[in-house]
Amino acid sequence: MKLQKTKRNPLLFLGIALMFALTMYPTKAHAQIMGQLEVNVPFEFHVGNSKLPAGKYVIHTLDDSGLTVMEISSADGSTSVLFDVQSVEADTAPARNELIFNKYGNRYFLAQLFDEGNRNGDEVVASRDEKNCARFDKHAVKMFRAFPKLGRWLRNILSLDRALDWNLTLERKTKMQTRKLGNSDLHITPVGYGAWAVGGSGWQFGWGSQNDNDSVTAIHRSLELGVNWIDTAAVYGLGHSEEIVARALKSWSGPRPYVFTKCGLRWDANGQVQKVLSADSIRGGSRTACAALLST
Repeated sequence: MKLQKTKRNPLLFLGIALMFALTMYPTKAHAQIMGQLEVNVPFEFHVGNSKLPAGKYVIHTLDDSGLTVMEISSADGSTSVLFDVQSVEADTAPARNELIFNKYGNRYFLAQLFDEGNRNGDEVVASRDEKNCARFDKHAVKMFRAFPKLGRWLRNILSLDRALDWNLTLERKTKMQTRKLGNSDLHITPVGYGAWAVGGSGWQFGWGSQNDNDSVTAIHRSLELGVNWIDTAAVYGLGHSEEIVARALKSWSGPRPYVFTKCGLRWDANGQVQKVLSADSIRGGSRTACAALLST
């Protein structure tokens, strides 16, 4: 029996092979932010080539941009900025909406945006200004690693930002993870700075003697690490804690934190503390606290 040679169609085999490859090796999907994010940024920051003040903003992707252009607008609509983005994938899905900033010195640049529960988000295309800051950081780190004494001298003499500290504690990224405070419009970090102990000794509920300079340094360090609120009270150190918080904020050049204080505990001439919740006491305590804290 003579076998007839069948004519093969190379395009047919190519199509079958392509379908098999797509089945075995599916492409990765990048589901970028499709809705809008409402955020409260507690510090001045940069987006693309623009600098924006602290405040409430709405961020969304432009419908006709092919998912490559986003718009950030102030809540009152007075400010609006367009910026370029590209897809990015996080290691884990964030528990809530998340913005990530690159920090260079005291300057914050919006870097990435993620929706709650979604690993795929948007990465802001770095501006020329941010690239220059990154290059400076890279060279500065190399220099201070080679000459640590120079870094210490510059910090003490020229008051350079702690991000260029001689021990190279350089915060490359600052994650703004906040939670809404009750029914207010405040969004605060899950961890704050408690200023009870900085009130020092010499009063009824003191935690012992404290070094005021160390207390100021500790407050600054907590703010550097992203904490955005400080808890104090007039009774802590019989007013001393509020004075130290005011002193720390006076010398702090970064984003301004929220400061929460309390009233209702007063003391007599002997330093004995007692509860006084009368209207006059609350008004007087509030005025005294504001005077101490606003002395910055």
